[in-house]
Amino acid sequence: MYFTELSVLDGITSTTSELNILDGVTHSAELKYLTITATLS
Repeated sequence: MYFTELSVLDGITSTTSELNILDGVTHSAELKYLTITATLS
């Protein structure tokens, strides 16, 4: 039981980390796009 709970928590934690990384990548891509757009206009 205890180990199962740990595994679930571990799964949630790693999923959250991956989501945060993806979110960071998306955010920096948006910033680059905005910067390029602002520079060109």
